Amino acid sequence: MKYFDMSKILVAAIMTLVLVGCSNQEDKAQIAQSQAETLLCETNPTTQCLLGLAINAAEDIPDDRKRARVLAIGIAVVQSKTGDKAAAVKTLESAILITNSITSDESRVFSFIEIAATQMQLDDKPASLQTLKSAHIIANNITDDYFRGFALADIARKQAQVGLYSESLATANSITDNDSRASAIRFRAIAQAEAGLFSEAIKSTKSITITEYRGYAFEGIVKAQVAAGLFSEAVIIANNIAVDDARASVLTNVASAQAKAGDKSAALKTLQLAITAAKSITFDWSRTRELVDIAKEQAVAGFYSEAVKTANSVTDDFDRVSMLTSIAKRQAEFGDQTGAIKVITVAVPLANSITKNYERAIAFTDIAIAQTIAGDKIGALNLLQSAIIATNGVTDYGYRAHALRVVSEAQAKAGNSSAARKTFKVAIITAKNIAEENIRLSTFENIIKAQAVAGLYPEAFANINSLISKQSRSYVLTEIAKIQAKTGDNSGARKTMQLAIIAAKNVADNAMRVLAIMDISKAQSKIGDKAGALQTIKLAVPATNNLPRVYMRTIFLIEIANMIQTNE
Repeated sequence: MKYFDMSKILVAAIMTLVLVGCSNQEDKAQIAQSQAETLLCETNPTTQCLLGLAINAAEDIPDDRKRARVLAIGIAVVQSKTGDKAAAVKTLESAILITNSITSDESRVFSFIEIAATQMQLDDKPASLQTLKSAHIIANNITDDYFRGFALADIARKQAQVGLYSESLATANSITDNDSRASAIRFRAIAQAEAGLFSEAIKSTKSITITEYRGYAFEGIVKAQVAAGLFSEAVIIANNIAVDDARASVLTNVASAQAKAGDKSAALKTLQLAITAAKSITFDWSRTRELVDIAKEQAVAGFYSEAVKTANSVTDDFDRVSMLTSIAKRQAEFGDQTGAIKVITVAVPLANSITKNYERAIAFTDIAIAQTIAGDKIGALNLLQSAIIATNGVTDYGYRAHALRVVSEAQAKAGNSSAARKTFKVAIITAKNIAEENIRLSTFENIIKAQAVAGLYPEAFANINSLISKQSRSYVLTEIAKIQAKTGDNSGARKTMQLAIIAAKNVADNAMRVLAIMDISKAQSKIGDKAGALQTIKLAVPATNNLPRVYMRTIFLIEIANMIQTNE
């Protein structure tokens, strides 16, 4: 049985009678009916009534482009998710009427493209093609080469996605801007690959004259080939990407897929190609990042000696330590404690040679975590003392608090909760000295979350009281509830969620209150509490009435309707 707030319903009914009794009875009756519907929907929110409120609110959005957008990519999409295709089609028809009244060609064409995209989602191909045709006509009237090219490229993409490859090519070839034309052909090639037309896709790339865009096309083709299990073909295409960092990245992804599919021998060869590409990168930072990713995949695939070799090819000691400890962790997790300790033995002197205090503290901590996983908790705790000494030389309070936080987490993982408590306290004291308010607040939030991860819930809840912002309290409590749920404490998680709801309901700013409630509801849904998620998201509805902009209110109403539909 559903219970309603009868006082609100009675007020709505009285308002209706009073207003109808006034002059301009028809207008007054409509206003009263609208107010009654709003109050009833607040009392018992459903997807349908919220979408109705969103449609009404959208009528007051002064900007036609925004009004058409909320109808096309917001309301119609949620209507289709509920199975009400007829209502979605009707909403899109309204969006088309509004779009026709937009005076700017640029705005009108992109509005039509968005409508066509939603029509495609509804599997209404004839309607989407008609809408794209309208967009095409308008796009050709845009005088600015860049905007015309950008619009036509998007149209070419949509044409290709519905299988109109000839039309897509014709649209692409009509573009005068080189970048936009290359982008359009790229989209066409990827759409062909996603449809399994790999030969045609590769042929399409030959007409792309800009190296960067040809690389993007190759990347999309490779992704489709990997999804189809065509690994050998994917390696060939990936190795033809001209840009070194892109080639290294795509080859690494292919190798990862090969290893997951059980072909580790092929993965090792592909990773070697990735290393060759990475070593050709001239920019130090990019080269290191690619080598880090390659070493990670080598370790995941069980190629530990190759991973260590890749790590040792990096010149920066901090990055090398990070890579080596990552390898050691993987070895220890999969039972090779002896191999892990050998790698750790190499990493420790490198960490000692790091000159920057913050980086040295983080490096020591990372190694200590690897030691803990490998079973050497005493060695880990000793090394963490060196990390704490290093933090004393960090002058920036934000960096120092962060370093102390990760040391605390590592101490807890190593089994010394007492030491972790003390270090967390120092981290909190340090964080209080951070001058910039937002950084100070986010640092507090991260420390409290870390205390919860470490199992120090009393300390975490006590420190929440130091957070002045109700929104911040709500956020941290929600995060703690997620942590509790991960550890199997569903009862504790639900209780903490209730505390988060209390904090969220007291957030002064209406928009921030809605966002906080949404965050809690999503978290509840994620941990399997759909009933709680549904009950929580309904609390957000009243706050939408007092939002400063009608566009914002409409967006929130659509999202709340979507979340209710998801959890019902």
